[in-house]
Amino acid sequence: PTIVSMEEYESAYYLRLHVADHSGVLFALAEVFARHGISLATFIQHAPKEGADSVDIILTTHTTLEKRMNDALREITAMLIIRAKPCLIRIED
Repeated sequence: PTIVSMEEYESAYYLRLHVADHSGVLFALAEVFARHGISLATFIQHAPKEGADSVDIILTTHTTLEKRMNDALREITAMLIIRAKPCLIRIED
């Protein structure tokens, strides 16, 4: 078996984001993923609870390099739309 650095590791990912609930959020996130060459596999957003100004977005990616995912996550975490620390989990086959 070949040993690779974690940056070269390839996996799909599960990501949960707690974001502001307003127009343009999905577009802003999609732009970041596109810039880093990450393809989204699924996306789920439920309606916010009454009176809430934020919502959870859950997404999965197609297989990508961990370095790309980490770079995108750093950029996303710095965005003003993010309301809590993101949750990232590798999806192993």
